[in-house]
Amino acid sequence: MRNLLTVIILLATLSLIGQEYNDCNDAFSICGDTVFTFANMTTSSGGNDYPLDNLCVDIEAAPIWVEWTMEAAGSLTFVLTPTNEGDDLDFIVFEVTGEVCDEMTAIRCMASGETIGSPSEACMGPTGLAEGETDATEFAGCDGGSNNFLAPIQTNVGDRYVMLVNNFSVSGLDFQLEFAGAKISDCGSTSIHDQKIDKQLFFVTQHNSELQINFVDNISQPVQLEIYNLFGQLIHTDLVLDDIKTIDVSNVQTGSYLIRIQKGDVVKTKRVFVVGS
Repeated sequence: MRNLLTVIILLATLSLIGQEYNDCNDAFSICGDTVFTFANMTTSSGGNDYPLDNLCVDIEAAPIWVEWTMEAAGSLTFVLTPTNEGDDLDFIVFEVTGEVCDEMTAIRCMASGETIGSPSEACMGPTGLAEGETDATEFAGCDGGSNNFLAPIQTNVGDRYVMLVNNFSVSGLDFQLEFAGAKISDCGSTSIHDQKIDKQLFFVTQHNSELQINFVDNISQPVQLEIYNLFGQLIHTDLVLDDIKTIDVSNVQTGSYLIRIQKGDVVKTKRVFVVGS
């Protein structure tokens, strides 16, 4: 059975087809105990929007940023699995200690990859955090016992994390993120994303078969709502008069969609991942 359905949010434009890189301030909010697939990845670099000085990964290559909050204490593990087994995925996990993207500390850093001229299979393909591992960092290359996995994170309820995932191979192919061990929270009032809504016009959550669009400021004038699929086709339009708009997505195909809101002269677009029928 499915757990609480998940919405993953990324600022985007209506011309966007497939998965573009994002930055720390627009990190995907991931929620619930499930597997997340990032599809149709970019084949270009987003540049360094976040300082990576003195870390094992010092550049963003086809970067994807994600964020989550812990629902339960315990040992957190995960596996990042690229569709192409030969891809080199790197990652950094940050613990959030205050303001997201301003006050956070790197606690796991994975940069293992190919060492030219030496066997490197152990440092390519799936990577993540695994029980039995004790190292917090693996540097570039595939030396010194590197095996592409780091030690679990011992978590407490409410702990918050942000993770940068690089596809150093820049292959443009998909990867999956699967959590295990301690449970991450369902999207709700404790998610990191909620701390940033004052900088946005609206935010989106999904509960069961309902997509809920929440407006940050009270609506003082009608708001035009449009939802597009990633082929640019308009699939829903509405004139919103209330601060919260609920949309039935029970008959919507699982996938990514673009939500466009126009409030006066202000236009905002978000990309959302909806788990539907």
